[in-house]
Amino acid sequence: MHNTHWVADRSIDFLQNLSLVLGLTHLFPTPDRLAGENLISIGLTRRQARTLADMAELFASFSGQPPAGQNMLDMMARIKGIGPWTLNYFALRGLGDPDAFPAADLGIVKASARIGGPDKPKALERLSQRWRPWRAYAAQYLWSVLDG
Repeated sequence: MHNTHWVADRSIDFLQNLSLVLGLTHLFPTPDRLAGENLISIGLTRRQARTLADMAELFASFSGQPPAGQNMLDMMARIKGIGPWTLNYFALRGLGDPDAFPAADLGIVKASARIGGPDKPKALERLSQRWRPWRAYAAQYLWSVLDG
């Protein structure tokens, strides 16, 4: 088993070298770094800053691999300021859950209405039950409706 700090240090070295090759000028800070920052200074409200700091602390607390799937979402749900939209969006993008569906997403609701579907999140959530277990694909499709 690898020492997780060694692996993290090597990952950071790799990302820094990759950023030089690709010409990137900024990398997103690590959870450890974010947890100790004054986030209000970047324009967040106190509540938003506390939520982001709590999320950073959660991710910084993992020694090695973070918990998978529903366990991760359950831990996130205990943080004040993290609600259904965030959990569904994280499940879709962060966990690759093929059934995640952020029905309250404004873009998804607008797209649904544009193609003759429900124009309210609760009605869209009810309709989305028919698409299980592939609702994330419906979300991607609905977002694409806004592009065209």
